[in-house]
Amino acid sequence: MTPLNDNNGLEVPFYHSKLGTEWQRQELLKRFTGESRPKLDHIICTNAFGMGLDVPDVRLVIHWQQPSSVEDYLQEFGRAGRDGAQSVAVIFKEEVRGGGRDVGLLRYMAEKTSFRAATDESSARRILAHRTQQIADLRNLLEGDGCYRDRLVSYFEGPKAGGRQGLGRAILNAVFSARPSTRRFRYCCDHCAAMSPRLESLPEHVTAVFGKHR
Repeated sequence: MTPLNDNNGLEVPFYHSKLGTEWQRQELLKRFTGESRPKLDHIICTNAFGMGLDVPDVRLVIHWQQPSSVEDYLQEFGRAGRDGAQSVAVIFKEEVRGGGRDVGLLRYMAEKTSFRAATDESSARRILAHRTQQIADLRNLLEGDGCYRDRLVSYFEGPKAGGRQGLGRAILNAVFSARPSTRRFRYCCDHCAAMSPRLESLPEHVTAVFGKHR
């Protein structure tokens, strides 16, 4: 594989497990983290890229295909915005009934790895059923209605409990709770942006990533 280049000097190299030598792979990592020059601001990579790295100022993560589970997707797009500044995660998904080629490929890989990992057919089928459900869970999450952030939180924490907390509990929580305050950003998700015209545009420091090399 060769790097993706454009006429404006934008270099976007590929990072994968079979890329060159170990030194070349490490050098590419160092360029992305700013330890080597010339520094890289964009990279195309597999989902294993970034494991163990702490790059706080990643502003944009793009998924060309659907990951295999909600947990994987959260871990992968969570590499953006670790410094607390607003960042953006974009995922391209096929608008095809049943999931299309991407989901079909994920199911195929799940079947292959499940039967390799298990010692008997019964165990393999249980593993496969679990992995197939994980693929469906993420597909349903991406295609659901309402605020994406709320749906993601509900997936891990369950539905919000109804009813208001009493005044006394509210005061105790405000005084003694060590929970950090949640930062609010102007842009939440596509659904929330569509609800208000003033939220339709992304933050300027994020759109700069797209427009920088135009």
